[in-house]
Amino acid sequence: GGLAHDFNNLLAVIIGSLELTDPASPDALRINRARKAAERGALLTQRLLAFSRKQSLNPHAVEMKPLLENLGELMCHSLPATITLDIEAQSPAWPAWIDVSQLENAIINLVMNARDAMEGQTGVIKVRTWNQRVTRSDGRRQDMVALEVIDHGSGMSQEVKSQVFEPFFTTKQTGSGSGLGLSMVYGFVRQSGGRVEIESAPGQGTTVRLQLPRSTLAPVPRDETLAATTTADSDRLVLVLEDESDVRQTLCEQLHQLGYLTLEAESGEQALKMLNASPDIGLFISDLMLPGGLSGAEVINQVRTQFPQLPVLLMSGQDLRPAHNPQLPDVALLRKPFTRVQLAQALRKVTA
Repeated sequence: GGLAHDFNNLLAVIIGSLELTDPASPDALRINRARKAAERGALLTQRLLAFSRKQSLNPHAVEMKPLLENLGELMCHSLPATITLDIEAQSPAWPAWIDVSQLENAIINLVMNARDAMEGQTGVIKVRTWNQRVTRSDGRRQDMVALEVIDHGSGMSQEVKSQVFEPFFTTKQTGSGSGLGLSMVYGFVRQSGGRVEIESAPGQGTTVRLQLPRSTLAPVPRDETLAATTTADSDRLVLVLEDESDVRQTLCEQLHQLGYLTLEAESGEQALKMLNASPDIGLFISDLMLPGGLSGAEVINQVRTQFPQLPVLLMSGQDLRPAHNPQLPDVALLRKPFTRVQLAQALRKVTA
């Protein structure tokens, strides 16, 4: 997890700097290749954080039936004509308390694994979900939302099944997969308070079962994706608090391209002094991990007390679980590394 965080800072500089280059440059094709490779590196670190259960999660109440129906249309395009996708979702059903983006990634990953296991065969991949009351190891009864992905493919031996959640373990040919798919699913579900089970035998197919926590809150409609803007709606002055100079300078240049003006701070103490001295600051962006006596969370908590109307955005590439960060404020989060589109969307949300 710590290694992935360090790589996220490096990748934030690489991806941000590549995006700042002139798209009309004669080297545009090479730059685009480098950016795509860096984004693949960012995906790998995200999966490592998922496996180590240290990724930043944003759980909400999620209704499973519409989520699966929407995903079904997307996943069908990745299946051969010989394989059909059958979705069976209980309705009405309990909502799950889960990070919807990570859940979508997990379901797609499981369905694509099922597709690969059924290569050359004709058949059905079944995805089903239902309410389930389980008994935990300590005897507690708990309401869960169960989700199964079932295939009738090649199946797994006991030896493979015992290793399948290990990072970088794969049965695919070299270059066909990172071996991080199932380990990512396992880490994400366990971090969310759920469980993962696998039933499989050679020649008998595989069933992967996720047990997700039930939400006590009603589902809310997902926000529509905000279109990325190339310019800000005003020359808003942004204070950027980031201790690593390369990350800070890259972010400031990205903000300039989006039409913002910037001030820079490298410690929490310095940022608070600048906020007190500059009433024109209209947005505050802070990293979570900072040197000195104040963490990013502590700075943001002070800022929200002293300047309650100031929009705030928290950046991080590390563990954002409340248990590990008890003072973590309830503010918008931008995960490192990020693209300019993701930055623009985050800024639109906090300044709307």
